[in-house]
Amino acid sequence: MADNRTMAQMLQAPIEGYEDAIVVPPINANNFELKQTLINLVQSNQFTGRQDPHNHLRFFNKVTSTFRHPEVPNTTVKLLLFPFSLEGEARIWLDKEPPRSILTWEDLVSKFINQFFPPSKTTYLRVKTPSLLNWEKSHFMVKEGIVLGHKISKKGIEVDKAKIEVISKLPHPTTVKGIHSFLGHAGFYRRFIKDFSKISRPMTHLLEKNSPFIFSNECIQAFRTLKDKLTEAPILIAPNWDQPFELMCDASDFDVGAVLGQRIEKHFRPIHYTSKMMNQAEANYTTTKKEMLAVVYAFENFCSYLIMNKSVVYTDHSALKYLFAKKDVKARLLRWILLLQEFDFKVIDTRGAKNYAADHFSSLENPYENVFDPKEINETFPLESLNKVAYKDQSTPWYADLANYHAGNFIIKGMTSQQKKKFFKDARHYFWDDPYLFRTWADQLIRRCVAGNEAIDILNACHSGPTGGHYGASYTAKKFFDSCFY
Repeated sequence: MADNRTMAQMLQAPIEGYEDAIVVPPINANNFELKQTLINLVQSNQFTGRQDPHNHLRFFNKVTSTFRHPEVPNTTVKLLLFPFSLEGEARIWLDKEPPRSILTWEDLVSKFINQFFPPSKTTYLRVKTPSLLNWEKSHFMVKEGIVLGHKISKKGIEVDKAKIEVISKLPHPTTVKGIHSFLGHAGFYRRFIKDFSKISRPMTHLLEKNSPFIFSNECIQAFRTLKDKLTEAPILIAPNWDQPFELMCDASDFDVGAVLGQRIEKHFRPIHYTSKMMNQAEANYTTTKKEMLAVVYAFENFCSYLIMNKSVVYTDHSALKYLFAKKDVKARLLRWILLLQEFDFKVIDTRGAKNYAADHFSSLENPYENVFDPKEINETFPLESLNKVAYKDQSTPWYADLANYHAGNFIIKGMTSQQKKKFFKDARHYFWDDPYLFRTWADQLIRRCVAGNEAIDILNACHSGPTGGHYGASYTAKKFFDSCFY
């Protein structure tokens, strides 16, 4: 059958058959069991949810049972956190009290304690509390005392002599675990010891992976020095938050260190010493970046002292000036800039020799001194071709150590494991062809190592020689480095 409706009729929405669907039936019920149950529950209970002291205690025990802190009993955690958990509930309870029912502090304590801490609960708490306290430390009106392993007096902060006496009687460790134990105990007082990382370096090298355990005389000397430093530890002052802090930073080839202190009667008094050894990547930084690393490390370590306080930073290099003036910086330098911008400090550029408090990190022994024992050069000398390499001669070429290693298997004495690792890594790219040392590059080109006047002669040849020319500084330098390695 054909549909003879017009287009307007087809587009019209149908309305037939819908009049009964939208009629709302009347509600005849006058009672709901669920509603009455809720009303009865609310009327019979003054508190709901965790406002109920019993529910609150159950919930609090459930939450705090998951907390785990080394050497801290769970009851101690509960005793510390419970007042904070009651903050909101106590305010609700107080609002429900009748007006003028609490006039004194005693009224508040008696009402609150009696309602939330009945005797059945507080008796157990009273029994457990004495096991958490050291009654020997509970003294009043004393001039000095031991707090967290430190002796506090009007003079300042000192080490606990009782603990130091135990450490001073320890024999030198014979295992890796023994070194861990000793450095852990001594490291507790490292804030009192200058050069802690430098002194303990021989022992920390024994903790490196695949390092043979040989407790040499150098390790024994470091062990004894640390014990002596602990017995002679200086007195550190407590910070005065009304005065600016002074921060002295310094960096050496493989150490960074800092001293935090304040001026008392125009004399610098230390508050905290800190130092650390650089990792392999940090040891390859330029001098400027090492100085910046020392400043950043100091601010990270002393953040709790320096944040929101004025400070003066002493350093022997204009590293910070370079850092903030540099436009195109990498992510690491950008992180350093963002960190330092959080602090209010002034930089005083001073030479390392004047930075007495922190410059001990730069005064480390030169590992290139005493390279060889004094030896007569004769026909039995294995390096006849290197007779020009003199002991402590200022004209010694920069590649003398590499040449001696490849030509006669001579290794520098006194190098640390980190320096040895870098030395052998660099030595793989060199080879000796009497009487010259060559370096192999990534493009498999071989260039001869030159030094001193020979390098100047090659540069003159690249610029003024028959094959040279005035090509500008960059092109001339490229031509020079294509001819040799300097």
